[in-house]
Amino acid sequence: SHPAWATMLGAMSRVWTLFRECCPGAPRSVCRTAAALAVAVMLNAVVLCGLPLNEPVNGAVNALFFPRLRWVMQLYVAAMGALALLNVVVSCFTSRPLALLAALVSSVLALVATALAFACHGAAVELGPFLQKECSTLHEHGRSASTVVPFVELGFHSLAEALARCREYGRFASLTLDECVDIGHELDISGTPRAYFMHLAHDFEQRLQCAGLCNALRHPLFTAENFTAMGGSLPPCQHALAELAAKQGSHLAYWLVFLNAPELLLAALALALPLLSPGPAHKGYLQVSTEVDDALADPTWTAS
Repeated sequence: SHPAWATMLGAMSRVWTLFRECCPGAPRSVCRTAAALAVAVMLNAVVLCGLPLNEPVNGAVNALFFPRLRWVMQLYVAAMGALALLNVVVSCFTSRPLALLAALVSSVLALVATALAFACHGAAVELGPFLQKECSTLHEHGRSASTVVPFVELGFHSLAEALARCREYGRFASLTLDECVDIGHELDISGTPRAYFMHLAHDFEQRLQCAGLCNALRHPLFTAENFTAMGGSLPPCQHALAELAAKQGSHLAYWLVFLNAPELLLAALALALPLLSPGPAHKGYLQVSTEVDDALADPTWTAS
């Protein structure tokens, strides 16, 4: 097995040598640019993972109302991570083709960032009219053209039923669903062990001071002080959620179009221009090979 491995490693070494001879290395300035870009892109990806529209209020909001956009954002962040890794390889191996590939990927991602900014802003702004239309249809006809809004409504009211059942079955002093977690998880219709609706309802009450989506719940589910302050009820989250999504969607769009896209475009230019520009013309004396130098110094040649 050892000779086989040695033969394979030797063949790979020869292929790499031929590749380096056919494709000369990139200048050191390009390698330094690639290293800096790797750090910048990775930090950008980390910031995008933590930006509010990425998970406004709760991750379930994106999963429910922006599933495609959420998937595209995850794919874009993964592409940013791959670009950072590619730039690390460029900075380590000084490969000209890989540097050109990194420049091409950076320019493409700059265009993607611009398009994604407009998509995020448009989707976030349109959430308000969408909720208003669907909630009005739900109030007037008892049904909605969208499957998402009735599903969310059913999820919140199932949790309200869980709290009522908890009080009915002996826990009369229970003011919040935190005291009836077992029943809440049992009636959470998200169908996952993480109980998405439990967390979503909790975050709505804590951050937006509301309960329910289109229809207000009779009592808060998680916040006993709100129960006292608001006289036993909280407003529905339709308008508060729409305003928050529009605000945070604008922040994400500004980050993508004013910071992310220019950074990627400038990085692509910084990588590509030194590789595509012609080298400096030779001025003054040219270096003569040692063979010609020896021939000129040969006395037999001068004598003839």
